[in-house]
Amino acid sequence: MWRILRIKLKNFKVYEGEYDIPLSQTTVVVGRVGAGKSSLLQAIEFALFGRELEVRQRIAKLADLVNLSSDESVVELSLSDQHEASIRRVLNKRGRTRLEVVIGGRKYYDNSAEVKLREITGISDEDYDRVVYISHYALEDFIHGDRPRRNLLIDRILQVDVLDNVQRALGNQMKNILEKMEQIRLKLSLYEKYRDIIEKYGSISKMKEIRMRLEKELDGLSEQENELSKKYRNLIEEREKYLNKIINIQDKLNQYYMAKSELEILEGAGQADLIGEYSLLEDLKDKFLGVLSEFEHVIGADMIEQIHRESEPARLVDLLSKAYDALEEALKKIEEEVESLKRQKDGVEARLRELERDISRVQGALSQLEASYKRFKELEAAHGSISNIKNIYNEVKSKYTILERNFHFISSIKFILSYINETGLEECPICGSKLDRRAVVERLRQIEHNFSEQLKELDLLRSRLEELKSVYEEMEALSRSVAEYLRASEELKSLLSEKEKLENRKAQIDRALGQIMRRRSLLAGFLNEVRRETLDEAIRRYNRALRVKQLRERVETLERELKNLGVGPTTLETEEEFRRVAEALSRIRRRRSDIVEELRKVDEVLNSVGEDYDGLRERLEKYSYVYDRLNNIINKIDILKYNIRLKIINLLRDELLKSFKELYPYEDIVSIELRSEERGYEIYCKLADGNTVGLARLSDGQRLAVALSLVISMRKLLGLGLGFLLLDDPLPYVDPKIRSSLAKLIAKLSREFQVIVTTQTEELANEISANGVDVSLIKLTRGTTKPEVKIEKI
Repeated sequence: MWRILRIKLKNFKVYEGEYDIPLSQTTVVVGRVGAGKSSLLQAIEFALFGRELEVRQRIAKLADLVNLSSDESVVELSLSDQHEASIRRVLNKRGRTRLEVVIGGRKYYDNSAEVKLREITGISDEDYDRVVYISHYALEDFIHGDRPRRNLLIDRILQVDVLDNVQRALGNQMKNILEKMEQIRLKLSLYEKYRDIIEKYGSISKMKEIRMRLEKELDGLSEQENELSKKYRNLIEEREKYLNKIINIQDKLNQYYMAKSELEILEGAGQADLIGEYSLLEDLKDKFLGVLSEFEHVIGADMIEQIHRESEPARLVDLLSKAYDALEEALKKIEEEVESLKRQKDGVEARLRELERDISRVQGALSQLEASYKRFKELEAAHGSISNIKNIYNEVKSKYTILERNFHFISSIKFILSYINETGLEECPICGSKLDRRAVVERLRQIEHNFSEQLKELDLLRSRLEELKSVYEEMEALSRSVAEYLRASEELKSLLSEKEKLENRKAQIDRALGQIMRRRSLLAGFLNEVRRETLDEAIRRYNRALRVKQLRERVETLERELKNLGVGPTTLETEEEFRRVAEALSRIRRRRSDIVEELRKVDEVLNSVGEDYDGLRERLEKYSYVYDRLNNIINKIDILKYNIRLKIINLLRDELLKSFKELYPYEDIVSIELRSEERGYEIYCKLADGNTVGLARLSDGQRLAVALSLVISMRKLLGLGLGFLLLDDPLPYVDPKIRSSLAKLIAKLSREFQVIVTTQTEELANEISANGVDVSLIKLTRGTTKPEVKIEKI
């Protein structure tokens, strides 16, 4: 399981500046209210999940995690399991984060890093705040919330809530299905009778449209039938005159009328000039050749040469179709290349905008630091380096100390000799020996002469010391700004270099984009002008013109043959008109009969139903089947939830009671038990007097102890990949006996988990240590500014 080796903070909440804090197997963080204890634990959660409880509950904004004196905060965790891992998350005041995760020497960034973190934690941030990062606020959710909320919390932590969510989703679906089934049954009672007719037309609304169209068509057919009937009677009278001539040549007449009929149809579709249609194909060929030379690398020189040489229309069209396919594919590739270049350009431009902001920021910083840098350089030019000044200062100070000591000695001698001289003593007041008066006077004169000289020298050295101290202190104060100035200068050089490279890259992309856009414009213009339909139409028109030429020749041949048989043009025209009118009359009468029958059926359905219907019976059966299946699934999920809860309770029972006994030292509660009831979980406590009560009858302290025991039991049951437990003052304001029991429990937990606990006093740390556990004590002290960190081993 993963354990935290150390945490590094930079400008996170109250932690102004940089902190590097090692964490041991058992760590106790001690400090007053507001010293930064909870902030330290929240920093761990921020590194793992990118936010923390207050941000998730909208009590604070993500940007509030950045220290007020900075624009950016950094949290870095060093973890250890079978591999070494590090997590580094950066947050700026705009609430944007960057993430870097290193596992076994391999680096992951942002989205891929978040995926790796989810693999490491194996838990959501909400459940993390209940079974890994445990505070008395989280425990109060279990004891002060209502029963449904407590059930939801326990189910969620133990992942049973997935089944509740499934049931809820299935229930909503069943409600929707019931409503739809009732609607379908209502419609079925009206539609069943006319199912076949309605399905034939598709829907009632379509049948109404069809009825109007049929009625209009019927009126038109009646008028046409009257006119054609008159014409048909006249043609019968005319036909009697030449009927004997055409009886024996019906086959040839049929051939003639069939060829002429086909010719009229083709000529009616448009002009059919064979030479003109082939000329159209040649024009298309020239257009293709004009654009294919630009894309020879796509089409191939061989195909271009074949198109250039081909004169047979069918083969030419086949070649042009293949070339057209290749050009369409080439356009797709060009479009993809254009999009790729545009994305590259957008990325480069976005980075250039970022660089402009960074350059402006660094130049602003340099402008602010420039005065300090110049002053430092002036002092360095005048006095040398700061280390040199310090050495000179130490030398002068040493010399001053020796001279000062000699001066005090001489001053004392001078005082004694002056006293002897003034009082006329004949014996030394110190040793009692006889004194030579003249020697005393002479010695006093020498000392007074040297005294004034030494005093001057002492004053000069004192002035020199003060000057050197002032220069040293000023340079020492300026050194941090100078270092920042130098770092900013290097950063500016790097940014300007990157900007130059990106501008060159952008120019290259623009040139490439211009070239490829020209080719795209050429190809797209050609494909818009010469569409595939244009190609198909050209060959169709050419084939039609060829067929028209053949039919004209056939009709002329048959006309000559019929004329030789005594059937002239007038007879042919009359017979042709007779056949056309007879066929039209027959067609109109059949159509009228069909319309009348169809209108009868449509009217019957519309008068009876009047609403749309589409396969309702099939849908009803499907809905009914799905509804029964969903209901069966929900019932089975209820049984499954009950069995899962029973199994969970059996797994938790012993550990829950054991943890509570270790934590709660008093004998007024004999045991506690977690039960699965119809409405979910319930916790019961058996009292010393034999009564069994629920949580509501316990004191706040007792309920907190029960909740902490339950959370620790669930934490062990989950078997997470995170091997640490964060206790943020879980049982505040408890009496010494419970604190002692809590210390024993933490000492025991530290053999299984890395435990990091916060508290306001050192008593808890000492009591944990008294249980034979090495404790790392982190003392946080804070005045009016940032916290001070002191680490001790207990």
